[in-house]
Amino acid sequence: LLFLRADDPELALEDAEAAAKIGTWAVRPKLFQALALIALSQSDECDKLAVNKLIRLEALSTEFLETVARLDSEISAERNNAELYVSRAWQLNEISQPALALQDAQTAAQLDAKEAGASAEASYALTKLGRAPEALEQIKHATELDPNFSTAWQYRGELEMARGEILSAIDSFTHSLETNQTVSALEKREQCYRRLGLLVKAEQDRRSREELARASK
Repeated sequence: LLFLRADDPELALEDAEAAAKIGTWAVRPKLFQALALIALSQSDECDKLAVNKLIRLEALSTEFLETVARLDSEISAERNNAELYVSRAWQLNEISQPALALQDAQTAAQLDAKEAGASAEASYALTKLGRAPEALEQIKHATELDPNFSTAWQYRGELEMARGEILSAIDSFTHSLETNQTVSALEKREQCYRRLGLLVKAEQDRRSREELARASK
């Protein structure tokens, strides 16, 4: 990181490659390798690292870098802890690194087949990778593993809505709202009702959404 900030990509690459060899499970060195390769005009090499070549150092917050460093360290000590891989997958999805996120989500699922978060993170990553049918399959699996997983139900509804499966989407948003009332889920369900011409139900959701928004201020 110091070499990258000092604008010395050659030393940064050498340092990151050495760190990656020592800690093959770690993600942070891969990100630094990619950043160094981009600075050296070798961005095509990022594909081998499963890193999106659009990554930029200035887009990586201090909080993110510290969190990933901590997760890398914890994973080195607990290589079979599925929750740690899910947490890191979430972080990677947040910075638009879906290929790396998918790897972590798949590892988590292999370690714990009942880990709903693994399927959810895999779904988010697959969507970003343009693999929508697989993404829907994964998010459905997440809601099957944990019927009270509110955010998974909402995301399932969003994917179904995008596919034009409006009735299924309404059902998913309803499941989400039964566990956790959110403005976004109410808004999405309202849109579905309007598409079907169910204006009374749409207005009910609109009023509920506005009341919830006022209450949260």
